[in-house]
Amino acid sequence: MGEASRQIYRGQHAGLRGLADGLIFQASDQAQRDDRVRKVFADWSGCMKSKGFSYKTPVDAMSGLAADNGAAARDEKSAAVADVQCKKQNNVIGVWSFVEAGYQNKAISAHRSDLKTVQEDLQSLLANAERALVAEKSTR
Repeated sequence: MGEASRQIYRGQHAGLRGLADGLIFQASDQAQRDDRVRKVFADWSGCMKSKGFSYKTPVDAMSGLAADNGAAARDEKSAAVADVQCKKQNNVIGVWSFVEAGYQNKAISAHRSDLKTVQEDLQSLLANAERALVAEKSTR
């Protein structure tokens, strides 16, 4: 297994492996702290409260919806329906997506060269994996 990994990851820039994921999480965090998103989250929260649910943000609601039995499943479905209604009513997805895309675009611009290297690394990784699979098939 170690030799296969060495063959597949040969030539990779190990320090850049998590860059894209890190930038995604960073943009998401920045968006959630942005005043425009915080406003629609507050509006969404008020809407949810009017429907009998107390969540500060849609992210909180996602982590709070877990059903273990029939009663919980009914509550979860009611909360999910209210969530969708409140998101539509307050354009949460539109605002959140727009704002997060802006932060993502800034991150892409700031890290264009490193992201190009990551893209090249992924293409190389796929080619290395294909060569390893072909070599493995030929030894059978």
